[in-house]
Amino acid sequence: MKKENNTEFINLSLADFVNSTSSNSIAPGGGSVAAYIGALGAALGIMVANISSQKKGWEEKSNYFLDWAKKGEVFKNQLLLLVDEDSKAYGQIIKAKRMPKTSLEEKKARKIALEKATMYATEIPYQAMLTAYNSMEFIQAMVKDGILSTASDAAVGILCARTTVIAAYFNVCINAKNLNDKKFTKDVIEKAENIYEKTLLIDKQVIAYLKSKM
Repeated sequence: MKKENNTEFINLSLADFVNSTSSNSIAPGGGSVAAYIGALGAALGIMVANISSQKKGWEEKSNYFLDWAKKGEVFKNQLLLLVDEDSKAYGQIIKAKRMPKTSLEEKKARKIALEKATMYATEIPYQAMLTAYNSMEFIQAMVKDGILSTASDAAVGILCARTTVIAAYFNVCINAKNLNDKKFTKDVIEKAENIYEKTLLIDKQVIAYLKSKM
């Protein structure tokens, strides 16, 4: 049986986070890892923006890149928060499942708690995929407008954002289908599928652009 882990994962070193992921703990799981990858993608976009803002001869473009870097920080920070929030959401499901279910009252309370926890565990990966998708506009701009030598770095950022969207999409669909609220399930899956499809299009555009510059 897996152990619970109440650590705040964003405060761990990179090595400790990886080792914690490979342990027999229920967390961090795929959702937390997906959010972390998205944060790394945003960080790469920020790096390209900061480097490009300091390029000699590009002084008139400095504010343009610095503005993008500020926007990127928002995405990065949101995704970092979701690293731990995803684990907490899953923990709420485990807690609800462990509630007593002997009497009718206990069964009803457990059912309500499980529905609420599952809904939240659906909303968190949806927020992760939405945030990662929104970050792609900024990272894509860095692929095209940043220093050419850093284009591949920004492209890795796009691939990270893409990974977050796809991974979180799977979690949204898996969790949503366990809900009794079918309207919520239908709505969130439709929104998630829309983001998923648009993400794949951006990914394709960035790869084609990068190949044209090689």
